Amino acid sequence: MTFGGVHDFTHVCIVTDLFETDLGAVLKSNQNLTLEQCIFFLYQVLRGVKYFHSAGVVHRDLKPRNLLVNFNCDLKICDFGLSKLILADREGFDMIPMTARSMCKKGVMKAHIQKL
Repeated sequence: MTFGGVHDFTHVCIVTDLFETDLGAVLKSNQNLTLEQCIFFLYQVLRGVKYFHSAGVVHRDLKPRNLLVNFNCDLKICDFGLSKLILADREGFDMIPMTARSMCKKGVMKAHIQKL
């Protein structure tokens, strides 16, 4: 059986490990995270983002609900529905410059500021 080019496919299925929950649910629970767990989660997210960016992919929807977590504190980034492929010359790289103040006004950081 031979397959054509990538444009011949109409559906793409991705099979990954089954993870018990997501970081959003963990943060909403009454479970207290240790500093070590927080650092480990952040390290894994940054490692994943670095890998995607090195491949020219921008996720564009990173949020706790899109970070799957298992009982070993392993983390996987999911939901690439809004992701974008960026060419080497960075054409199409759309950024919206925002100050911390404008982010607060738009509600971008509202939930995180209330927790502090």
